[in-house]
Amino acid sequence: PPPSSSSSSSSPSAAALLARAAASSSPASPDASPDASPASDTASTASHAITSKSSRGVNTPPGEGEDEDDEEDAAFWELPVGREWVVKLADYGTCDIDVSTMHLPMTERHVTTWENMLPDLLLWGKQATQGFDSDVWGVALCFFHLLTGDVPYEETAEELTCPPQLAKLWRRIWEKTKGFEAATALLENAEEDDTLLQDTLWRVLLLFAHDSLFAPDSAAPKSPILAALVSFTEKPAGKREWADARAAWCLWGGAGAKNEKRRKAADSGETRRPAVRRAQKMLGRIPNGSKVLQGALALSGSGSGGVGGGPVARLSAQELLALLEDSS
Repeated sequence: PPPSSSSSSSSPSAAALLARAAASSSPASPDASPDASPASDTASTASHAITSKSSRGVNTPPGEGEDEDDEEDAAFWELPVGREWVVKLADYGTCDIDVSTMHLPMTERHVTTWENMLPDLLLWGKQATQGFDSDVWGVALCFFHLLTGDVPYEETAEELTCPPQLAKLWRRIWEKTKGFEAATALLENAEEDDTLLQDTLWRVLLLFAHDSLFAPDSAAPKSPILAALVSFTEKPAGKREWADARAAWCLWGGAGAKNEKRRKAADSGETRRPAVRRAQKMLGRIPNGSKVLQGALALSGSGSGGVGGGPVARLSAQELLALLEDSS
């Protein structure tokens, strides 16, 4: 733990811990080459994101909301009061630091946990390129995990499942459309009735997508997956299911609720799910919190190696770092 500068007698909130941790920076490795410096910046950001377990250790009384099997683990993560802590994230998954492969198409080998994958691969296929977008997305998911206290998405949105008709259509597009070979390779390891990939994308779009992504004049690249979703929502049943789910789950307010009454209800929080309300409440306490999360979770890609810009473009690693440093 760093020296404490606070005389508070109680632990800081998870939100305050996140702001302090994210604002700190780690020096780049002395062996790092100039070409690899952006990777050092991104890794620095990720290494100072706080894990959800530390959040629960601060905010959850011992034994509350935990299984018996987790009691020993919870006791380990319980943080003493009276000092500030920086908990570092040390698992980088399938991190690739080979500069020579930057901006080449992503492949199935860049995907481990399906729920945590960069959704660009599912939306745009080979147009999704290797780069720092995956790191930015990963940091944002850690942030979202902290804000809700639940794992994205199997805890946060377990009840959300892709409609069967749309799930079959998405699978057919991935398997039959040129450019989606990576998604096809992932599906080869899944049973025909296994819809985890479709459920994950459905949850991502409901939670994080901005309405601008679905607009006819969107600057994001054309996607047969998004076109299939738009077609699904043009039918009465699909339109009703999508609008109601967006009003309840979208993190950015009443997005997706075309009916004025539904939109007002969503904006007031009347129909919003508890996990989303918690996240929004926590975001209000963190300087630049909304900017960081909206920018890092943008689904139109970034202007620096992603799949194109848009009305809401994904933050680059450098932009994310700058916002986090301003959060202190």
